[in-house]
Amino acid sequence: MTFSQVLLENALEYSPHARQLKARFRPTSGRRRPPKEPTADVHVVYTDDNEPKFTISDPCLPPGRETSLTDRDLIISRSLSATRQASRIPPVVFQGTGNLTLCRAFQKTLLKKDMPCPKAPCSMNGVHQPPIDFNKVKFYAMSEYWYTSADLDNRVNTYDFSSFEKHAKVRFAKCIF
Repeated sequence: MTFSQVLLENALEYSPHARQLKARFRPTSGRRRPPKEPTADVHVVYTDDNEPKFTISDPCLPPGRETSLTDRDLIISRSLSATRQASRIPPVVFQGTGNLTLCRAFQKTLLKKDMPCPKAPCSMNGVHQPPIDFNKVKFYAMSEYWYTSADLDNRVNTYDFSSFEKHAKVRFAKCIF
């Protein structure tokens, strides 16, 4: 098979979807109107040394769990390194609230679920994904999918979304450390 035959076969395979594959020029965000994005609570707290510390409520962390972001985490390149160190960016602390509903809203924003969907259903960023019937199709969880499920004590032989969601709600409602 020659290179041109491969190109022709691919072109024929994708021709029914040509309308979706055309390049369109839009604002860099790709959105026609601003989405309704969830908001986070940000608090400025002063330490014993009178240094500011930003605290952001994170609904995707379990209640009471904290994780920090320091100026070292914010260094993007060597040229920005000196500027960021000199400006002494105060530490940012993400404090868990364990709110599964709000966490899902943040995840939908991250996955751009608000983008126009030319052919439903769309998985993320307006990209079509054929529907999957998990009652008829086996779902093989690999890598992070399996570990996430195992972390939720959802160790079953077959994937069951309702069971996964039930375990996630229990896990989000309590502190895990």
